[in-house]
Amino acid sequence: MIKAKLMVLPEEIYEEKLALLELMNELEIKEAEIKTWEVIESNKINNETDKEGKLIYSSDVKRKSELEKRKLESKEYNKTLDEIKSLKNEIEIKKIYIEKLVNEQKNYRAMCLLEGEDAIE
Repeated sequence: MIKAKLMVLPEEIYEEKLALLELMNELEIKEAEIKTWEVIESNKINNETDKEGKLIYSSDVKRKSELEKRKLESKEYNKTLDEIKSLKNEIEIKKIYIEKLVNEQKNYRAMCLLEGEDAIE
């Protein structure tokens, strides 16, 4: 049993690490989407003028306040934030699972060292 498990664990750890990498890449993309959205909205806010051509949000406080308001109102922004939170959670769970597999592998190796050939079968 131990020998069979020791033969399977490296591949399982490898597959889990690849899945973790994919999640981390997906997270990076979502975080870039958030930053892009914020830049676009900030530019819109900075350039909005009234009928007379005067800036609507003339102070930094007004611009920041308007950006926060738009963040709260944007379904797209909030959906992406939720996806980021979910991905971060998945990543942490994946890391814990990989650590469990690595520890299991170490334990099986230690058992083999302690019990010798009898443990391997």
